[in-house]
Amino acid sequence: VDSAAAAGGPSPGRRRFGGAPAGPLWAIDSPFPALPRADFATAGVAPDTVVTISYRLSADGELVDDISDAPISFVFGYGQVLPGLEEGLAGLRRGTHRRLELAPALAFGERDEEAMLEIDRHDFPGGEAAEVGSWIEVTGPDGLEVSLPVVEVSEDALLVDRNHPLAGKTVVFEVQVRKVRPARDEEIQAAQQELDEQLVGESAIVYGSQPGTEGSPDLVQ
Repeated sequence: VDSAAAAGGPSPGRRRFGGAPAGPLWAIDSPFPALPRADFATAGVAPDTVVTISYRLSADGELVDDISDAPISFVFGYGQVLPGLEEGLAGLRRGTHRRLELAPALAFGERDEEAMLEIDRHDFPGGEAAEVGSWIEVTGPDGLEVSLPVVEVSEDALLVDRNHPLAGKTVVFEVQVRKVRPARDEEIQAAQQELDEQLVGESAIVYGSQPGTEGSPDLVQ
């Protein structure tokens, strides 16, 4: 999502981006139409640029998310999207499309069986009505509300899964770069502040799905 404006100049600080990908993460085939040649920009995707992309995300051969008609924008180099997605976009120009196949370590991480959390259903609002497959909202250690799926129900407790829904899966992004432009100072500062806060509160897990509904995972970290 486009960073909100903030007062002041950019902070040199830390960046999540670690450089170009180490191996051939992509193939060239893509379902996206090529943009007219006149629409290509000379500047490529690099740290401190605002990048607008559209993509289709799939896992296990099934379409998980499709924002081909609803592009998102972010400041490149500050961990605002998945590591593998960011690295695969490095150096691309406007109009380029690319297929990225990302292992769990570069996408939503490996599954952690110790991430299961047992909650007393009698002390939890709405716990009596919860069932396997429903979603509940809990507050993380940093104060953020987190939606978690119920995977097991007993007489006195609910077992919820704190893993990302796509944890442990190899995912495929079919991406098109829509726009690339230099980031403004306030956008860089806001992105740096967001990254600093993220590094402090790394334990929080954010989901795109809402309780009781099906949806795709949020790609913004």
